[in-house]
Amino acid sequence: MATDSKVQVHNPAWVATEVAPELIGRDHELAEVTTALRAHPLVTLVGSGGIGKTSLAMATAYAVADQFTDGVYVVPLAEVNTQELLVLTLAKALDVRLQPAQPWAEQLVAHVQGKALLLVLDNFEQLIDWVEPISQMSRASRKMKFLVTSREKLGIPIEHAIGLQGMSLQPQNAAWSASELLFLHYARRVRPGFKLDGDDREHVQRICKLVDGMPLAIELAAAWVSLLPCRFIADQIQHNMDWLTTSVGFTHGQQKSVRAVLDYFWGMLSADERVCLQKLSVFSGGFERDLAQQVAGASLFFLSALVDRAYLSRTDAGRYFMHEMLKQYAAEKLNSDSDQKQAACRRHAEAYGAFAARTSKDLEGPEHVFWSARYEAEHNNFRAALAWLLGSGADPEGARRMATRLLGFWYQSGHLAEGRRWMKRAIDASAEETEALADVLTYMSFLASAQGDVENSRQSGLRSLAIYQNLNHAKGVSEALHNLAFNESTVGHYEEAIRLYEQHLAMKRACSDESHVAIALHNLAVAYQGLGGHDNLRRAADLYRESIVLSRAQGDPVDLAYTIAALPQVCFELDCVEETLPDFLEALQVFARSDDVPGSLGALETAALILEKHVAAVASEIWACSHMLHRKFQIGMDVHQTSRHLAATNRLRQHQGQDEFAAATVRGEAMSLAQALQLAHQHVALFLS
Repeated sequence: MATDSKVQVHNPAWVATEVAPELIGRDHELAEVTTALRAHPLVTLVGSGGIGKTSLAMATAYAVADQFTDGVYVVPLAEVNTQELLVLTLAKALDVRLQPAQPWAEQLVAHVQGKALLLVLDNFEQLIDWVEPISQMSRASRKMKFLVTSREKLGIPIEHAIGLQGMSLQPQNAAWSASELLFLHYARRVRPGFKLDGDDREHVQRICKLVDGMPLAIELAAAWVSLLPCRFIADQIQHNMDWLTTSVGFTHGQQKSVRAVLDYFWGMLSADERVCLQKLSVFSGGFERDLAQQVAGASLFFLSALVDRAYLSRTDAGRYFMHEMLKQYAAEKLNSDSDQKQAACRRHAEAYGAFAARTSKDLEGPEHVFWSARYEAEHNNFRAALAWLLGSGADPEGARRMATRLLGFWYQSGHLAEGRRWMKRAIDASAEETEALADVLTYMSFLASAQGDVENSRQSGLRSLAIYQNLNHAKGVSEALHNLAFNESTVGHYEEAIRLYEQHLAMKRACSDESHVAIALHNLAVAYQGLGGHDNLRRAADLYRESIVLSRAQGDPVDLAYTIAALPQVCFELDCVEETLPDFLEALQVFARSDDVPGSLGALETAALILEKHVAAVASEIWACSHMLHRKFQIGMDVHQTSRHLAATNRLRQHQGQDEFAAATVRGEAMSLAQALQLAHQHVALFLS
């Protein structure tokens, strides 16, 4: 998601900037849509594929952004085909962290209550049967508006539909028509010196008229002017349209126009190029060159040629996209051969399975910010691969392996509820007790525990432990013990957690797995800290320090920051906190540069404890922000965290007085995570100086 603009764009194919995207020849339509949005809660731009609905919607979003104090969100839905996925996609766009115990649609409605925001929903036509969440959100806030693009009306009472036609063919207040200007714009991308004069203008006018001013068809035709004369392009489109009318029976103007153009330019490709484009249609949400090579055999030269001819677009970051109409056309060709379709889907699933196997550990490494963004960009492709593996691919083991490798992404990015649903589907897909089943049960246990679902976490953990033990799988037994211990610690059963952690730690030491030894030491320290008492706190401090030494040697700054941020909490109770502060400032900086929410919240709580006796108002703000973010990101608090939070806020309320404490709480709850981390660093540094 791009966040450098008032318009939040949730698609890597589009880049949000402070400047509206260029819109050629649609001034009248733009004025009509902006006027309609002021009068109606929901406006639908209705038109055929390729008619320019998305471009007009994007331009409108920028034109009205200042009218919506709670933001403008542009959400692509072309790859969304179920109500569940619709709600998940909207929740991600609006930054709603869905809780498992409450219906998801209700949580969306609660989030938008009373807010003044605009939701731009692009390509809604396949979701017409699941429009109820939209109606519910509209009822929740009279200040909320929807701008929808669709090939058909939604058919709900709040809708105001605007039919979108092709670009104007007649000159208006200029020497050129809107269609000619658009052709000229695209032609100059491939032939910078191109001019509309002499016979060329006559042939361009004929092209625009033949395709009824359809922007996609104009773009495809203009992309060929560097290789073909305009007269030849016009003649071939005319030939194809005549054939469609006489041989196929097409009569609808726009449908016939775009079909004629697609058929013609498809025919311009070589056989190998057509096969490659068909295979590329299995991608969902775009693709990058490495995976296009694996799935479709597409070389960089081939991809570049398709970009030059407007079959594909490419972002500055190197990600490729196919226009939805072209993608559907290529998919239609692929679907006509079921064996080829299955083979392409299999290669897609295998490629993404291998990608996750190769890169999932990088989500926890020094370049985790880059990899988190890459995984977010590939999210729809992972969904498509999992759906195929659990559907016609009939490969539950492959789905289980992929699900376990996506755990880190789901956890870090807040997709916990969705991750659990995919894991449940993978678990239920086969009764065979394999290593892959035990793995997914282990991670299911972790996600359930992270959401506070203790009983389901325990049941999944015990089942995975039993399977690993039956398979004599030592590493799996160790991981299952770790998750069970984590679960016991979360609910305050610290003695049992210590017993299980000690077994897990011994197994990790035996195989010299230093990185996991460091994590086990940290978690064992948390359990001793939870027990309380001077001796247990000293033991916790020693374990944290040993973990810090190992983490430094491993070179992972985020794992190191977790433990550095935890040590001052123990030292606070042992009256030796000041010696930990220089390292703690380092940890705050690490979290400020990362997107690791759980670790950042732990660091904020440590900062609040440190600052409590020195700047009570700031400590109250940080506690309030942390507590609010725990709820927002659906990250549960264990018994010790909850107790520490309640005790600290009670002390601060008594020290400040109710009114001052309440005001600080309001200020804290209005902060972002980044703002809270910056505030914490600023005041801890002042305290240290």
